[in-house]
Amino acid sequence: MEQLIAVLIDGIIYSAWLFVAAVGLTLIYGVMKILNLTHGSFYALGAYAAASLTGALLAAGMEPMLSYAVLLGSALLVALVLAPLIERGLLNAEKRGDFGGQILALEPDIVIDMICFTLESARQLTTALKGKIKHFLHCGTIWVHGPSEQVPTNESQPRTP
Repeated sequence: MEQLIAVLIDGIIYSAWLFVAAVGLTLIYGVMKILNLTHGSFYALGAYAAASLTGALLAAGMEPMLSYAVLLGSALLVALVLAPLIERGLLNAEKRGDFGGQILALEPDIVIDMICFTLESARQLTTALKGKIKHFLHCGTIWVHGPSEQVPTNESQPRTP
């Protein structure tokens, strides 16, 4: 029975971490309208840096209660250093017009586009991927409500089909 309780508590804690990661992805996508494919890498690097630094400091005699602050600080430091580099290097690709090329460089078999907000963005991605991948599924909301005056267009916008 004790093992069952330990497994349940561990499962709840793990699901809480997954929830935090999902909320982070949703927040970035909802606010900035970009999907950052590097979030998983950020989480992994932050966790590795936090665990490594905390382990080293605990072995050197640091007070265990300070480990929580070290965990948080080192994970934030990784994000503060890497995020601007990733943003400048990868996330501005759509602004430069080579987003489709970078997606193609990943050598995907299937691309599902769910975040395309402008006709030019859809054309650029389609042109870059045409004939080079097996399946391309476009689920964007371009023109669902007629010509968009504001992007992204949501369900409350007036329809002029």
